[in-house]
Amino acid sequence: MEFADLSRIAVNVAGTHGVVSQRDDVYQDAMEKFYRYRVRTRLGAWLMAQSARNSLYRKEKRYSASGSLDYISNFDLEERMLIHERLEEMARKLPKAFVFMLEYINRRRHSGADRRMAHYYRRQLKAAVGV
Repeated sequence: MEFADLSRIAVNVAGTHGVVSQRDDVYQDAMEKFYRYRVRTRLGAWLMAQSARNSLYRKEKRYSASGSLDYISNFDLEERMLIHERLEEMARKLPKAFVFMLEYINRRRHSGADRRMAHYYRRQLKAAVGV
């Protein structure tokens, strides 16, 4: 699936979250799941985004019940946003390389040709983003 479709689904699911201030968190968690796991269908993406929303809701409920907000201090939002922006930039500049790397990460076995291609695309992506 394309980045625009995944982003649209994440925005729609985040919009259904009751707490307005946490909608960005829901969006980021959904996009993180999309990057981490291979999404094949819109339904799968929708379910992943809902899972991210529900897990965030349960986490907030658990911590608010205990009265502890220590996990917020460990959560480095700026670093996460920087990674998110880099990933978006990579997806825009080199979509073929970005898609290949996502698929490569989620495979169990890699052939020699895949390893060479991954190494080549990794260099291209790093050069495009300036890392």
